[in-house]
Amino acid sequence: MTQEAWQSVSVDQLQVGQFIRLGHRWFEHPFLLNRFRIESDKEIAIIRDARLTRLFVDLSRSDASATASATPAVAQTDTDDAPAQAASTDHLQSRKNALAERVRGQHDMLSQTREQYAAAVVNCRQAFDRLAAGRDTAGADLGALAQSIVTLAAPNARSLTFAAAARPEDAPTLRACRALDAAAIAAAVGRRLGLASPVLSTLTTAALLHAVGLEELPSMMQDEAAIRDPELLTDFQQYPVLGADLLERCGGFPPDVVRIVRQHRERLDGTGFPDATPGARIHPHAPVIGAIREFQVLAERGESAMPATALAQLFRRLRSAYGPAAIDNVIATLTIYPPGSFLALTDGSIGRVMQVSERARLRPTVCLFDDTVAPAEAQIIDLAETQALSVERVLDPQQLDTEVREFFGSGWSGIAFARDTRAADQAA
Repeated sequence: MTQEAWQSVSVDQLQVGQFIRLGHRWFEHPFLLNRFRIESDKEIAIIRDARLTRLFVDLSRSDASATASATPAVAQTDTDDAPAQAASTDHLQSRKNALAERVRGQHDMLSQTREQYAAAVVNCRQAFDRLAAGRDTAGADLGALAQSIVTLAAPNARSLTFAAAARPEDAPTLRACRALDAAAIAAAVGRRLGLASPVLSTLTTAALLHAVGLEELPSMMQDEAAIRDPELLTDFQQYPVLGADLLERCGGFPPDVVRIVRQHRERLDGTGFPDATPGARIHPHAPVIGAIREFQVLAERGESAMPATALAQLFRRLRSAYGPAAIDNVIATLTIYPPGSFLALTDGSIGRVMQVSERARLRPTVCLFDDTVAPAEAQIIDLAETQALSVERVLDPQQLDTEVREFFGSGWSGIAFARDTRAADQAA
């Protein structure tokens, strides 16, 4: 929606059927949304009584009979309707107050998730350093980190959540972020598969460690998405072996974890690497980690640097390679719009996915761009709980206006499980 589509109007020009935008901060008026189609004269009266003056109409989204020039007498508040009008306003305001309280709680949850994720990144990076140095404590440290993710994943109600807004500036931190993201996705997939706790821990630990072999390669070969030289690619394809060997040298890692790390890029048809192992000899959970790794690579590669596009390519190109069970469950876990995705909504607004919903895969929880408020005050809407809005299309972050990118932070996103702070406080 371009800015030119909106025409400034006065309250006396409002009509039923017009699609309007309120240029006020969303918590300064009683309506649940800043953009909506006027459905009744009472809504016009509420706008008048609330003394809202920054009003805009989009005639292209309005009913054909609605214009921006008439002055409808029916919009005036009738004395006889005053009690009903007051009741309507009170009802809207009550719903709005409840929503505002919930939004404040969601912002608090997201803030704590970012803090927890940042702390986990530091811990993961330090543990990887100990692993590279061959210290025998690395196994216990990384196992404990994986178990903490499994614990967060345990409640079925917990969803994968947007966890970071700034792209890591150095390679070791970036690898730690990718490892934690992979572990969170794997834990969610394992929960979806109904894996027993010990097996879920094995899967999550293997996801955390799947790419440690990259540390053994020259720096120019560590970024898989950037490799174009066939000879470099051949050498690169040994990273699963290097990773498994590193884990065996260090000790303290379960044999299944080592095996999954070695085999996570093998394919069921025998065309994978490093050993072209056929499906019958591949660890049954290795393809899940392979699918997660392929998603991460696709999500950061030039033309497809969008999570939703990466999932679509994963399904089209690699479903037979890693098997429907692995690919379909990874996609179902991340849903159609993974955390951090930028979306255009049906009311013309822009949102960023804060949490996915496995029960309503097309209707995630989104934070709405609003240039009238600070990001920490922006409205957050669970699309699974409202029919007023839905997703229109996925947006390329590189094509967004600068103010939108600055509002949301960047195109990068980490993935984690959010802790339910209210439940934790009650337990304490």
